[in-house]
Amino acid sequence: MSASEKDLIVGGQAVIEGVMMRTPNAYAIAVRRPDGTIAYTGAKLPKWSDKYPLLKLPVLRGAAVLVQS
Repeated sequence: MSASEKDLIVGGQAVIEGVMMRTPNAYAIAVRRPDGTIAYTGAKLPKWSDKYPLLKLPVLRGAAVLVQS
């Protein structure tokens, strides 16, 4: 891996009959249906500072990042 590439942080956990994976910007869930097929859904996660502009202030931004993580 070159120095210019960022490490991708991915976390996951088990859900009933499937798995959920999350990155800082998105999540995905895959589960096995009773008929054997796999159902998948995923979406991007909005930043709290986009939803609440007040959180762009330095002190509040740091607190929001700690809570969100």
